[in-house]
Amino acid sequence: MLGAQDVALKLAPINEQEAWHMLEKLKSYPLLDGYRGGEKLPVNELVEMMTGFSTMLQEIPAICEVDLNPVAWDQQRNQFMALDCRIRV
Repeated sequence: MLGAQDVALKLAPINEQEAWHMLEKLKSYPLLDGYRGGEKLPVNELVEMMTGFSTMLQEIPAICEVDLNPVAWDQQRNQFMALDCRIRV
């Protein structure tokens, strides 16, 4: 289990470069990148999810806070998915 302190926070909007920086500063980032022979996940798709979500937040100004936790890779669907989401309007 990953520690609760392994988080990256940034105010929207974020661009691709900012999303990459957020992910790379996580202690758990090596797990996404195939640490010790593990599966290397398509992090670029996670970056796309993050930036798309950021765009959505800009288009819906009633949303003032969002918590996506956890986000996981779904092998069957071949995509990242938010398993739990809290949105405050």
